Amino acid sequence: MAEEARFNVVFDGLIVIDKPEQEVKENLARLFKCDLARIEGLFADRTVVIKRELSEAAANRYIKALLDAGAIARKENANSGPPKPTIPPAPATPQPEEITARMQEEGDGFVDLFFAITNVNKKGDSHFFEVRGLHQGKPVGFRLAVTSKMPAGIVNGQPTRDGFVREGARLRAKGEESDRFVHVLGELYGFPTDQRFTANVVKTTVYSMNDAPVDLDVPGQYKFKLFFEEGNEALYSELFLNIDTKNKRIEIREKDMAYRKPLIQTLIKAPDPALVSVAPRAQEGVEERGYVPPTRQAMEALEAERKEEPEYCDLEIFSVDGRLGRVRYAGWLMAVILLLIPVAVFVGFVVAFLPPLGMLLVVAVGGAFLVADVVLTIRRLHDADMPGWLAVLIFIPVIAGFFTLFLLLKPGDDLTNDYGPPPPPNSTGVTVLAGLFVFTVISGTIAMLTAR
Repeated sequence: MAEEARFNVVFDGLIVIDKPEQEVKENLARLFKCDLARIEGLFADRTVVIKRELSEAAANRYIKALLDAGAIARKENANSGPPKPTIPPAPATPQPEEITARMQEEGDGFVDLFFAITNVNKKGDSHFFEVRGLHQGKPVGFRLAVTSKMPAGIVNGQPTRDGFVREGARLRAKGEESDRFVHVLGELYGFPTDQRFTANVVKTTVYSMNDAPVDLDVPGQYKFKLFFEEGNEALYSELFLNIDTKNKRIEIREKDMAYRKPLIQTLIKAPDPALVSVAPRAQEGVEERGYVPPTRQAMEALEAERKEEPEYCDLEIFSVDGRLGRVRYAGWLMAVILLLIPVAVFVGFVVAFLPPLGMLLVVAVGGAFLVADVVLTIRRLHDADMPGWLAVLIFIPVIAGFFTLFLLLKPGDDLTNDYGPPPPPNSTGVTVLAGLFVFTVISGTIAMLTAR
């Protein structure tokens, strides 16, 4: 009988990018029931075997528990003897090199930095890269998360709106290496600082400069443009990012030397009093590089148009334009129901004492509330990137109930879709009304079932 495969659970120091490192360490200390001093050893610059010789099911459970704590682990085959490869082996991890070596070779005045990808993991819809290089023999680096799949941004040689991905790349510190990276970048840019790399996640909008859809699962070379601090004109900056998943290399290239100081300030997340006001070492107007698509004017016009777009859609109650999230949809339905109760009481009195006028009010009020239901349904469909004409389903008996349940459960797009930008965050009032709506539906259903 074939020997059961056994696995080791391995940790390379990677953590979930949206969780602070200290929080992850405290979670691991609770998980392993040990003190923080022992957990620190897991974050040294080496690979650590957490558990050996486990069944695949047990290894998966360990990996899930670590992931819940914020640590990204992986499993390795622990069986004796080398496993027979079923696919060509992946290229060896490149050794970090001096990040400025090729910049010195090109000698064009721009600060372009080159790093090795020392580790990569995929979680959810993103790839997580450990990025490392050397400067004067000392390691510098950071953690980088990039959305795994993106549409092509260049179609028929022209930039398109589809290439933008909000929060498509996120940078995060990895201890002393990242602090050293900020210090080195400040020196190279002419704005030295002694501040540390921010403990916050640095989120950027990404523009895909590729003429084919991006899929980081497929080895290849991908080019992007990063937009930092779009909502803050004083700190706004841009960079080019090239990711070579085949050769495990990452390049950071300057777009405009005028962006140097705001970029440093973004990476330390505060206006830095230690920054030296040294003029950028280049003439004004130097913006684009030779490898950028030739349609610079089209790209700039596209970016200018995009900056004018609102971050969130309007919430005009009587408009079918725009979008409506699940929680706000439920909350507004509850508001309609609450408004209908006193109106129905009033109309009932009018019908009792003035029947002709009362019947007119019944038609008018019924029509108004029906229109409100249709408008809310259309906007909810838009949020799910579905056409508004599907709202006719609310008029079909039996199907209407299931269709409303679908709209309450179907998540919307987080980013701008064909119907506009996403709805704004939910207010406390909307959340309370949505909770009341769910309670009303559940209690009403239970009451009907028990009545039978």
